Amino acid sequence: MENSNDKAFFQELYRLTEENNVILKKMRRGQKLSQIVQFGYIFFFVILGAGSLYFIKPYMEQIFGMYGGGDSSIGGIQTLIDSYSSLQDLQ
Repeated sequence: MENSNDKAFFQELYRLTEENNVILKKMRRGQKLSQIVQFGYIFFFVILGAGSLYFIKPYMEQIFGMYGGGDSSIGGIQTLIDSYSSLQDLQ
């Protein structure tokens, strides 16, 4: 009698173990898919940032060029003021 109970117990245990393995394999597959999607998500935004920099760079250079030009014109104004001051000193 005990032998048949043990056999039924082990068969049930085997069935539950197989079911557990199927569930664990599905979970692992889901984790792998999640990692791939996360990598793709990060890769997409890195490429998007680099691409944006590529297209924005000419505008940034133009803005920095205008700033540099403004800086030189301020220097020109300062030179003009210094020249005027030196003329005032001569009189």
